[in-house]
Amino acid sequence: MRIADRVSCMDLSHSSDSRRAGRFRRHRQRTYLRALSAIAALNMTPPGELLAAALDIAARALRRPSALVAELTSEGVKMLAACGHAPEANPMLLARCTEVLLQSRSARSFSWGAGRRAVGIRIDFCGIPHGFVCFYRSGPSNQSSGIERGFLDLLGRWLEQLVERSKHQLPVPQSAPCRSAQVQQDLRRAAAIFQHTREGILITSPAGLILDANEAFTSITGYEREEVLGRNPNILQSGRQDATFYRSLWRTLQISGYWEGEVWNRRKNGEAYAEALAIRAIYNDRGEVSSYIGLFSDITSRKELEYRADHDTLTGLPNRRLLLDRLKQAMTIGTRYHLSLAVVYIDLDGFKQINDLHGHACGDELLLALARRMQDAVRDSDTVGRMGGDEFVVLLQGLSSIADCVPLLGRLHDACLAPVNVGQLRIQVTASIGVAFMSPGMPLDTEQILGRADRAMYHAKRLGKNRYHFFDGSEALSPT
Repeated sequence: MRIADRVSCMDLSHSSDSRRAGRFRRHRQRTYLRALSAIAALNMTPPGELLAAALDIAARALRRPSALVAELTSEGVKMLAACGHAPEANPMLLARCTEVLLQSRSARSFSWGAGRRAVGIRIDFCGIPHGFVCFYRSGPSNQSSGIERGFLDLLGRWLEQLVERSKHQLPVPQSAPCRSAQVQQDLRRAAAIFQHTREGILITSPAGLILDANEAFTSITGYEREEVLGRNPNILQSGRQDATFYRSLWRTLQISGYWEGEVWNRRKNGEAYAEALAIRAIYNDRGEVSSYIGLFSDITSRKELEYRADHDTLTGLPNRRLLLDRLKQAMTIGTRYHLSLAVVYIDLDGFKQINDLHGHACGDELLLALARRMQDAVRDSDTVGRMGGDEFVVLLQGLSSIADCVPLLGRLHDACLAPVNVGQLRIQVTASIGVAFMSPGMPLDTEQILGRADRAMYHAKRLGKNRYHFFDGSEALSPT
């Protein structure tokens, strides 16, 4: 096995872990966005219930069922609201909160005995430490993540206004609730200031003009906040998604108020990058969209790993793993729409001698040239993949009969037969091709149909090479 092939194999497990981690991060992002929206909708909740309701929403989002909000008084720590286990039963926790959280304005994670951990943030009034909010579990728990701490930082700013309202029992005006509306507006707009997380955040007007962006947005895109204010986010478009894609995105937003997916955008320096993006609509009291919040992360490295896991390192063609996945999909579609398919197994005759005589670099150039020719020889709906070495597989789908294969097989054979110029050399090889045809409803799985094509290819070699052969059941079960 070549070094590049070994690297690709090692990347498979790493890519799988990376995809799982990415899915988990996006799930947590959605959870926090939903929590922020739910808290923003609490503006008309009675003052005595507002703080407890916000605390309960945040505790569920953080998956730490117990929480408390406390203020500092001349008599000590005074509880304002709590959920979960009674905080009075944890004097150690209260002492640790006072010791740790009051030392910093940023969210903190800390232990409070017997392997238990809590997270929290200080709450300031008029710039002076005045209390804290803390979330915890009765048993062991993991350390907090960056996105969790970012959520807490934002929540702390929100709770400063909510705690003040709860503390002074401010009435909700019966007419136009100016203060409530201001609190709600601050809650919605604050979602664009997620400065302590690696995720970029963008907030736009209903018309799609940028109102605010955080520091992570600048780190990912290269655009300073001042450069994008008042502009449309389409300045980031890479051109890889067409107008239909964006129409579908906005239609989904208008219908459901939420969209999530992956997008290729372009940094200020012109470099394309992949991002995982979640957009949520924020509504005012009249049910009208007041703004949109977009939360995104740079997943370019993960996408590159995924590509390497599914594609041949040398040619960029789909590898065995991706080929089998597409074959399975083609079989499902064929059964549903009563269409046939064919698996074409190609082995280059004499390739080993070229490697031995002219070196692996020359052999690689030959494989690259033939890979491009094979792609040009088939339809856009077909798939050309490399199994490794000098073996290729072509998936022909959407066929009505076995006769539909013949013109395509002729073009593939000619593509392999034509000479290739490599430097000063003019190299020519032939190909032995095996074909397995599959009609709708045939009781075969992906490995079985691929095995038939492989046996047909070896039968073509036994018949003299430089030809194609359809599997007909007479082939030996194993190559000789």
